[in-house]
Amino acid sequence: ALACNRELGGWDGLGRYTRSLEAAQRGLRESPIDGELRRALESNLANAYYTLWHLVESRATANELLTRFDSEPPATEWDRCTHAFAKYVLGHTHRRLIDAEPEHAAQHAEAARSILTEATSDFEVLAEEVHECYEGVARTCRGGVLEAEVSLGSKDAREALAVINDALNDIIDLEQVEGGDLLESYGWWCIFGCNIAIRHVSDERDLHRMMALFTNKADEIANRLD
Repeated sequence: ALACNRELGGWDGLGRYTRSLEAAQRGLRESPIDGELRRALESNLANAYYTLWHLVESRATANELLTRFDSEPPATEWDRCTHAFAKYVLGHTHRRLIDAEPEHAAQHAEAARSILTEATSDFEVLAEEVHECYEGVARTCRGGVLEAEVSLGSKDAREALAVINDALNDIIDLEQVEGGDLLESYGWWCIFGCNIAIRHVSDERDLHRMMALFTNKADEIANRLD
């Protein structure tokens, strides 16, 4: 089961999400296994569903895990990471459901804003106490909050797009930026920028300019991360 958990992380890093899902399912078929490991596999299973846009499954899996953590809060470092990651998955699942279920867009945007705000705080603490790599994950959560706030109308779309554009000035030369979660977070911000622009920018020239900026930078980041 532990080998499956390591394997799914490798497949995820390569963008082979179907393989990642299969490894998570294979690990969870092992029984009995340590509770911490099972919870970690379940959070990774939820993420594999999310990466494949199986949003109903990712929401259900992450929700069930978080409900169990509500009754028995995380007491170990590994469980703290699992708990935060389940929030990451659930929050971003709701963010994607804004478009997938437009009739419930406002509810999904509010859920995404609330859950990703909590996840941001959790990962910021983990970055200080466990490993600095978690700051990149926190940054991805902050970007998701930004997209949700624009959907809710609590933040102006142009203002949000300016924030994203300014952030990309930090990574003009990608060779000078360390890879991993931090660089990946900038790629996610490009995606959030695209989503905001598509939904809220009506001027066609501005829309094409912003989409070109964000998709080109996202492509550069993807190539840099292989």
